[in-house]
Amino acid sequence: MIRPAFREALLARPLGILRAIWGFLGFSVLFYVGIGAWLAQTIHPAFSSDIAATITPALYAVAVAIALLAVWWRRFLAPERLLASVDPAATPSLGVGVAPETDAERRALGAMARFQTQSIVAWALSELLAIVGLVLSIGTGDARHVTGLGAATLVLLGTHAPSRARLEAVLAATPGA
Repeated sequence: MIRPAFREALLARPLGILRAIWGFLGFSVLFYVGIGAWLAQTIHPAFSSDIAATITPALYAVAVAIALLAVWWRRFLAPERLLASVDPAATPSLGVGVAPETDAERRALGAMARFQTQSIVAWALSELLAIVGLVLSIGTGDARHVTGLGAATLVLLGTHAPSRARLEAVLAATPGA
């Protein structure tokens, strides 16, 4: 059984942290787009035309692979996957302010720690698209690369957005909750 005070603490603090990280990553994507567009207009392309013709398709292939990996990584955020290998004896510290007293609370705490970790990995993979776009825009002098891949990044970040409902789904799947 998960106590109401523990449940609320377990939902509130990690959700606030996840939203802050997610927001900063979203802002950084907008920053990359702005910097990439500005640099594409103000400096000469870093790649010669023959190098750009070779490296552009290769970097887009890398971007597509990264996007597919980010989508595939989402499976690690499923509640049953988060709880599969949680050991109630090894309780992580998330700084929720209320100590776990039952095995269900320890499992929920472990699952929440895994949810945070897996979410951050999925967001980092998503953000890599904007970085590839920035490299392409600086290299080719074309701002469309960073704009398009930045938009794809924001779509991926949107699909992995932290929400209270996702955290509650993890808690609901916890045995003994």
